[in-house]
Amino acid sequence: MLDLPFAVARREAAYAALDGALGRRLADGLAARSGYRVLGWWDNGFRHLTNRVRPIRAPADCRGLRLRTLASELQQAVFRALGFEPVFLDPKDLVPAVRSGAVDAQENPLTNVWNFGIHAYHRHLTLSAHVFGVAALLCHAASWRAWPAEVRQALAEAAAEAGAAQRRLAAAEDVDGLAKLEAAGVAIVRLTDDARGAFVRAVEPAVAPRRAALGAGLLALLPAPAA
Repeated sequence: MLDLPFAVARREAAYAALDGALGRRLADGLAARSGYRVLGWWDNGFRHLTNRVRPIRAPADCRGLRLRTLASELQQAVFRALGFEPVFLDPKDLVPAVRSGAVDAQENPLTNVWNFGIHAYHRHLTLSAHVFGVAALLCHAASWRAWPAEVRQALAEAAAEAGAAQRRLAAAEDVDGLAKLEAAGVAIVRLTDDARGAFVRAVEPAVAPRRAALGAGLLALLPAPAA
């Protein structure tokens, strides 16, 4: 659900959905299938494209580039639809592959691009915002149920306070990370609405089966597209 590409355009809309019906639905599903209770949804940043070959302004620019992906069938199908040659690599192998040129491209939040030093090898960054990353703050459900009501209340309040602070920090880190990358001389492509639309149309054949499997009721809980 949260890996659907181009489903979220604005942080504020994502927060509203995660703090509302969508977040409750996902938390209930996770609780039913695991031993965990969701205490909050944290901001893991928008994911963007970097590469060492050329600016990516349109799907055609992706053609033939070897791109590192996560172990996700959906992600690999989406990037294949754009023309990339997706290659799964464990996170520990990402930086060596970028450094050696074993992969031409990768996708990550801006903080990772900077902190991992990817910008030293990938001098092209496209602000694709193709996925909004979400991290779940989890609590062991059996422990939660065993605690007194006042402990559960205190933990819930602390989690809400921490979540709000984390989201502010994540948004600020994006601004800071982009400024650092620009100062380091990375060539940055900012997609227009029309250009973003071309990417959305290109991945639709890969996304449509997943949307059908999720169902209209669940999809209706996603944030509305930006006007």
